[in-house]
Amino acid sequence: MTLLSGRVASVAGSGPLADAVTAALSAAGARFDGRPDVAVWASIAEEALLASPVVGMGEPDWVRRCEEPLFAALQFFQGAYPDLKGRDGRAVLVCPSVALEGAAGLVPLAAAAEGQRQLAKSLARRWGRDGITVNIVTVPVAALGPAPDDATRTERALTADPLVAAAATVVWLASAGAAGITGATIGADGGAVMAP
Repeated sequence: MTLLSGRVASVAGSGPLADAVTAALSAAGARFDGRPDVAVWASIAEEALLASPVVGMGEPDWVRRCEEPLFAALQFFQGAYPDLKGRDGRAVLVCPSVALEGAAGLVPLAAAAEGQRQLAKSLARRWGRDGITVNIVTVPVAALGPAPDDATRTERALTADPLVAAAATVVWLASAGAAGITGATIGADGGAVMAP
């Protein structure tokens, strides 16, 4: 029997991060057909990783790169709630670690990611009564694609690719072994950022 046998997962996002999460969930025995009891937000637009000075940024740019991703995460979790409620549901948000530390050149991404993280923490408090855990996994922005030099930092060498590490953490959070964990931020970033 595999770790997630009997679980049905839904993963939002495309690209290497979502692919890694989907592959790890599948390898752990989760299915992707039927009513999900595991919902994972792993959506980070490539545009969000492009450096842009915040000085002079107009409202349309800010809305597209910050507010729209935040609202999209809200809509995803709202849509998942009826499926997760009362079924030992698991919701996981995967976001870049710039949510915790900020990044010059990536202000919209950092603001959106931190907004998503606060959303997940608030959902954890609210949805616990419905038997749903909600947790956050952070991944280094450098693992997600091209990023400005001042948005990256030297991190302790990981024994695994950060995307693989993040995906493995998602699998654990979806498993029975993590039933008592909710509202937590767990970094798959080699300890570069340690959340309180």
